[in-house]
Amino acid sequence: MVTHHLRCDSVPFRDVIVGLKTYEIRKDDRGGGYATGDRLLLHEQGYLAPGDMQLSGCVAECVVVHKLTGYGIEPGFCALGIRVQRVYWPTDEDRPRHPGLQP
Repeated sequence: MVTHHLRCDSVPFRDVIVGLKTYEIRKDDRGGGYATGDRLLLHEQGYLAPGDMQLSGCVAECVVVHKLTGYGIEPGFCALGIRVQRVYWPTDEDRPRHPGLQP
């Protein structure tokens, strides 16, 4: 199992945490690629102004339950079926942090 820190725009992020969006379409460019059982830490990002991206501090911890390649998906990309395990808010002391993705 590998942990991947990923950015996610605010609209799809909200859809993930309420259960409307149960997948991620991603470029399969991670070392070794994505795999079933991997952990995704989706860091919510939003734009305050054009070109001014900010991370909100909200993080959705998800597990990959399915990986699909082929079947009309562009080569080099994959569809990941995900299940939310926990949502962390900016005030949570145990919120996952990644040095390259901190607000």
